[in-house]
Amino acid sequence: MIGSTNAFRKNYSLIMAFLVLLSITFIIALFIAYNLTANYVENEFGAKKIDVFDQTVKPYNDFYLYKIPEITNYNGFLDSASAAKYSASVFREFPFVTRTYFYEVSISNAPAVSEPKLNINSSRSYQYFAPRRKVSA
Repeated sequence: MIGSTNAFRKNYSLIMAFLVLLSITFIIALFIAYNLTANYVENEFGAKKIDVFDQTVKPYNDFYLYKIPEITNYNGFLDSASAAKYSASVFREFPFVTRTYFYEVSISNAPAVSEPKLNINSSRSYQYFAPRRKVSA
């Protein structure tokens, strides 16, 4: 018995067209992948930049939002010793604060020169400086 042979001709133009189509598809895929990767890197950089900014500003926000309003807890009864203690805690927690000022103020309705007005005078002032910090090299 004679076996049947399937004879076919190779179509070189079709093979070349397929290879060209495959190469063009590969180049387009590379171009799209490059653009998507570039956009992803730019978006990640923007997100990380915002995170770095938030971490940089965090001590200042903490000082402004939490430490300064703490003075209202004293209800105006802050003497020099408690002012010194408060200043020491501020200097310890927030290294960007270099000095603090406190004023004792007296308020009265005693008549000023010739007219009765509200009289506000600073009776004492206190100034506290941060201790020198060692800079490590």
